[in-house]
Amino acid sequence: MNSKQVILGSILLSAISVTASVVAEPLFIIDSEASSLSFNVKATVEDVEGRFEKVEVESIEYYGLPESLKGRLIISINSLDTGKEKRDIHLKSADFFDVANYPKAFIDIISITQEEGQYYARFMVEIRGIRKEFTAPIELKTSWLKIEATGTITLKRTDFDIKGNILTNTIINDDVLIDYKLVLVRQKSSVPQ
Repeated sequence: MNSKQVILGSILLSAISVTASVVAEPLFIIDSEASSLSFNVKATVEDVEGRFEKVEVESIEYYGLPESLKGRLIISINSLDTGKEKRDIHLKSADFFDVANYPKAFIDIISITQEEGQYYARFMVEIRGIRKEFTAPIELKTSWLKIEATGTITLKRTDFDIKGNILTNTIINDDVLIDYKLVLVRQKSSVPQ
């Protein structure tokens, strides 16, 4: 191997390591103070209300227009909180979310469209390894530095194999109302100086 090949190889390795470090850091992060992801399930005895405390950005593509928004968000199922520790432990068990095998849920934003002044998000939800596609209205406020998405959607828990036991299914509704406000802020390292 001659010196030109060694130099070229070094340059390529440097370029790959720089690219890898850029790719590993998402352009946007969740503003956890301004964001919320909550759920509500009707039940015979007592409605179940709770939230997920930890939502992260895996990747976001955004080129200044709401319609350019695509990406993936990760929800830590272990961050589930209903205000009752015993219930939280049961919800994280194999009867429901099965955190031991499925510690994360995912939201893949496929596309954003606009019809008559209303934005619609087409997205994939993955819970317990089961993926379902949805299209739902979404309220978007965007700027170069910040994306704010607000909306609600109803999921069926049994579509994601969140079944509980026979007793659970007689007292807890299948419909789960998800209410979200996600505020994403551009990382300072990705803002041109």
